[in-house]
Amino acid sequence: MTDTPRYYAAIDLGSNSFHMIIAQEQDGSLTVIDRVKEMVQIARGISSDGDLAEDAKERALDCLACFRERLAEFPASSVRAVGTKALRSADNSEFLKIAQDALGHPIETVSGYEEARLVYQGVSHSIPQQQGQTLVVDIGGGSTEFIIGHHQTPLLLESLSLGCVTFSQRHFAEGCSTKAMNNAYLAACAELEVISSNYRQCGWDICFGASGTVKAVANYIDGNNAYIDRERLETLFKDVGRNGINATGELAKLRREVLPAGIAILMAIFDQLQIDSMHVSDAALKEGLIYDIVGRLSERDIRDQTISQMTKQYRVDLAQAERISAFSQALLRELPLEEEYHKLIRPAQLLHWAAMVHEIGLTIAHNDYHLHGHYLIRHSDMAGFSRLEQHWIAQLLRLQRKKLPLTLADNLPKNLSACLLCLRLAILLHRKRQDLTLDVHLQREGDTIKLWVENLLDHPLTTKNLKQEQEQLAALGLRLELTPDKP
Repeated sequence: MTDTPRYYAAIDLGSNSFHMIIAQEQDGSLTVIDRVKEMVQIARGISSDGDLAEDAKERALDCLACFRERLAEFPASSVRAVGTKALRSADNSEFLKIAQDALGHPIETVSGYEEARLVYQGVSHSIPQQQGQTLVVDIGGGSTEFIIGHHQTPLLLESLSLGCVTFSQRHFAEGCSTKAMNNAYLAACAELEVISSNYRQCGWDICFGASGTVKAVANYIDGNNAYIDRERLETLFKDVGRNGINATGELAKLRREVLPAGIAILMAIFDQLQIDSMHVSDAALKEGLIYDIVGRLSERDIRDQTISQMTKQYRVDLAQAERISAFSQALLRELPLEEEYHKLIRPAQLLHWAAMVHEIGLTIAHNDYHLHGHYLIRHSDMAGFSRLEQHWIAQLLRLQRKKLPLTLADNLPKNLSACLLCLRLAILLHRKRQDLTLDVHLQREGDTIKLWVENLLDHPLTTKNLKQEQEQLAALGLRLELTPDKP
């Protein structure tokens, strides 16, 4: 019997191009059935102060409106949209709100590390499985990702500020010339020195290039769009420096403008990493997003694996972490939540992750371990997590105990305030690090949270701690009321 097909959409808001792919899953097999691409070049519109120019905004919003029409029938769980280097660099909080309205779906910004992981996930699922290790290089408009992996597992991940759009602005403002090509090449070599030795030492058996620049170079060399070798790349590098890009080819004007910079970056990569040949992959970040969506919906969420790895790395007391997670989520289920926050993050899921790692700071010191935990989460490379998810987990750890700083508490969305309330109460009530034998319930009435604890008068220390917590929660605009009546 054939399964009913399911459809997924992935949107990659890159520094050079915006991509959308639609994939169909049926009988365990994924097939891409539609692709849309626009060369928005949002990186070209970012000023040195991080402001996004009006023409860049207009190009982006027009493209997103077109994507929205195609996504009209898609449930939110089947769509994932991410912004990469340009959106990371831009002062984009207001623009993201407008962009999300234009697309009709949330937009996440991801770290360079996460971008690299998604690229590798897309490429590794689309190529024959190799016996050895694979190097994947993805040259984008604002950054280049480098990954060495084995089968579907990445071993080394890096993202460098090498982009065909940004390098075009920096080195080719006066046009293409041998001098401009050499300057761009040397600048790229300088960036690559940071990783070249480590990557060569790790080694690989086959190399793949992904995304538009690599495809354009392969196609420009001989039209095969599948393979690049060192000899012909060197010839192309010199020829473009002398003669520029041939305007009579099939390249779009915007691609022609940034291709010299892309060639210079690729030549530097070949030299610094000592690459002799590179295969071209049809898949990249957007395909990786599709596999990520499918994994999340089928309980193979990479984020859960990341949290599990962190609990092992920082020697977390798993029994206590699971105790806090289960209890805090049970409390959260008794509170009404705001609808708008569900669009991007499910509060119960976020609370679970925060509870599982809430004590990772203890590996540094017991004093102020919540501050140490906040730092570790904020600055770690966490596979699968968007920057926003990582930010809010870090904030929950920062605010889990002691006094609530007003400036931090004021910036919490209402659903995160509810998560924080439940996390703090769970930690307070489990200070003995044992399963709680008392029955506990919450009820919300406006800004008042009524808390009932079974036989509370028989537990003077717990009563004292809860009264102190009442004062702290007032900073969140929440009134905690200890009630003798069970809600």
